Formats: sequence, C-alpha cells, structure tokens
Amino acid sequence: MRDFKIYEIRKEDRREGGKIYLFLGEKVKIKDLFYLSLVGSANTATIALVKSTGMTEEKFVEEMNNKLIQLGFKNTNFKDSTGLDIGNVSNAYEVALLARATLSFKDIRKATLTKEYNFNTLGKRAVHVSTTDYLLDDFSSSGINVIGGKTGYTEAAGYCFVGEFINKDGFEVISAILGSESRNGRFTQTKELVEWVFNSYKWN
Repeated sequence: MRDFKIYEIRKEDRREGGKIYLFLGEKVKIKDLFYLSLVGSANTATIALVKSTGMTEEKFVEEMNNKLIQLGFKNTNFKDSTGLDIGNVSNAYEVALLARATLSFKDIRKATLTKEYNFNTLGKRAVHVSTTDYLLDDFSSSGINVIGGKTGYTEAAGYCFVGEFINKDGFEVISAILGSESRNGRFTQTKELVEWVFNSYKWN
C-alpha cells in the first residue's frame, strides 16, 4: 500500500451518509484513508482514496465494473464507488462472491478486523475511528472466528452485512445479509445463520 503518499481533501470529496472524519484542506496519508473507509465506513475517505489513484471517479467505477466482468458476475453493477447510488445493484450470492475475492487480500482483511483506528492528520489533528462491524466480538465463545466483513446501508437496500467466518476445524463460510430492517438486525441474522451452518452442515 502506498501509505507514504499524501492526499489533500477537496470540496468535491465530501459525501454524506455517514460520520464525517475529514475536512476541506486537511492532508492525510493514503493508509489512513484506506482504514477510514473500511473501519469507519467513511464515504468522504472512500472518494478521496479513489481520487488518490489519479483516476476520476467515473473511470474508477468503470474499472470496478470491468473487474466484475473478469470475475464472471452477471447480476452486479456499480454506479458509484461508495455504494450510495441507488443504481448500484447486486444480489446476496454475488455479494458473497465479491467478499471472498476481496478478503483474499491481507491488507483488506486486516482493516476489516480493526476495532479501533487512530491517526493524526498532517496538521496534527487527532482522529479516532471505531468499527461499524459489531460482530467482531460476538463469536468469541462459540469457536467461530471472523475472517473479515463489511457493513453497508442505504434507504433502498436497508441494513446490510457480508462476512467470512472460520470454525475451530478450519472450515469457512461466507454470509451475506441484505435488506435487514435494523442496524443490529443484520448482525443478529448473520450470527444465527453462520452458527446454524456450522452446527448443521458436515464437510466431507
């Protein structure tokens, strides 16, 4: 990761739909944008991360959709890089497949497992970020560990969560919950589903 590179927050980076951690003119490391995006679901950080590549958001989204074609997806299409656009479409199966591909990268796994992240902007302002994934501690007594996961929410999609899990025998499952009615409901449904699979399914 190019964590040594510095990015300055611009007016056009600002996105609503979540807590705002960064402000106009602040300079931050790319690594901090990466963790802000994945730990805190910070949409402004996501846009800044996209812009730090040198691409426009339109070009970046085009590349995202090209990757979907390479992966063989048939029912997923991106309209923006944050997931906020109502034109973004997918289904639970392909969201799970996308999570499997994404979580194969150790930096992404590490970020999604980070409960708290702290950094300073180059202007020395301290920023504290807490994870939006409340499941990181919930499986501690069941022999199931979280490999990684990501939350999401829009009014149209409801509360969503996709995660990958491994049990004490080394078997892995991916769960995708879309359209849950509450913030905590997506986690309760995920836990119930994952525990049911591990308790009911036998691997050969």
